[in-house]
Order: sequence, then C-alpha cells, then structure tokens
Amino acid sequence: MAEAHITKKKYWQVFAALMILLFLTVFVAYMRINPWWAIIVAMTIATIKALLVILYFMHVRYNSKLTWLFVVSGFFWLIIMIGITLTDYKTRDWEAAGYTERPTTYSSPSQVPASMYPQNEKGTAGHGDEGD
Repeated sequence: MAEAHITKKKYWQVFAALMILLFLTVFVAYMRINPWWAIIVAMTIATIKALLVILYFMHVRYNSKLTWLFVVSGFFWLIIMIGITLTDYKTRDWEAAGYTERPTTYSSPSQVPASMYPQNEKGTAGHGDEGD
C-alpha cells in the first residue's frame, strides 16, 4: 500500500481548525441558551474535532477500508452508549421517594434534631424497648 504523506501545511490547517472549534466551544459555553441546545451544539463541535483528529493525526484518512470499518464501528458503538445513557437519564423519576420535606443542611450528624427521625416519634419502639 502506498503511504500518503500529509504535509506540514495540512497539519497546521487542521490545528487551526481545532483551535477555532475550541474557541467556538468556549463561546457557546458562556452563551445563555437552553441547556439542551448547548449540549447538542457542544457534542456536535466535539464530534467534528474528534473526526479531525482521527482523520489526520491518526492517519485514518489515507488508510485501508478495514481501518475505516473499525473507526465507523467505534463511532456507532459510541452512539449506542450515549443513546442508552440518555434513555436512562430521561426515564428516571428525579424526586426522592419517601421524603415529604426538603432536607436541611447540618454541619454534623449530631446537630440533626431527633424529631427528624421517624423512629423517635411517640408510640414507636426503640432498640431494646420491644419487651416492655
């Protein structure tokens, strides 16, 4: 197989494109937009940057079809994993089960009042009280 050599000029062009995409990522991060749109834009930019690195710095652009097959399979697997993660994230009930009030922050467990523990309510048996 004839090796295609990437010129220094091409490396600098790819580096410049990566720097522009980096600044674009930072710019989008500071914009006040809907968080879901920010995630979509950030993931799109990250995918483009990853493709540039894979194609030019990892020399996949001029490699065999078998190499391309493995690279595409890796991206396909990544999409599956992100999809499964987002499916799990979107189907969760984010309210804590069993809590009727918001928890209060205390600096140590000893500062938590006894009334916050259901076992300390009147009429409930404590440890060792079962036989009385």
